[in-house]
Amino acid sequence: FESTRLDESDRQTYEARLKWLRDEISALETRYMRGMTAGEQRGLVIGEQRGIAIGEERGIAIGEERGIAIGEERGIAIGEERGIARQKREMAQKMVSEGFDRETIQKITGLYSW
Repeated sequence: FESTRLDESDRQTYEARLKWLRDEISALETRYMRGMTAGEQRGLVIGEQRGIAIGEERGIAIGEERGIAIGEERGIAIGEERGIARQKREMAQKMVSEGFDRETIQKITGLYSW
């Protein structure tokens, strides 16, 4: 569009309108960038919160798995110890019924009472 064909009044009106449009575009671009920045900041906060929640859930799950494994190991060890102790008591009682003396039973089983 050639603004040179306009008379002075129309050209001034045209130039003023053109300046207004450029100012509006600039203002819209500024608002858009502010909105993008605010959106990114909100997104970061939300993403961080979600990440923490997911991390906590995963940590709890891993902790539970480890706790169960440790508990099973301890339970097996305790069960084995109890089984060995019961076997020794039963052996000591059989030895008593077979007439073994107390000192011999203690040496063989390691028990001092049964």
